[in-house]
Amino acid sequence: MGNFQDAQDIAQEAFLKAYGKLADLEKPDRFAGWLHTIVCNLCHDHLRTRRPSVSLEEGISFTPID
Repeated sequence: MGNFQDAQDIAQEAFLKAYGKLADLEKPDRFAGWLHTIVCNLCHDHLRTRRPSVSLEEGISFTPID
């Protein structure tokens, strides 16, 4: 996630979401997979929204090859 603080925040958010939706879980034996899906989705959302952007001028250097 980039740093420990972000990982802690996502873990906390995942458990809060899971707790809030626990009544919707139809098969309790699939809890681990269900929680894993919640965590993965939150991680993807975090990376998608917080990815630093780099302009092409700043991020690429070009050296011609002779």
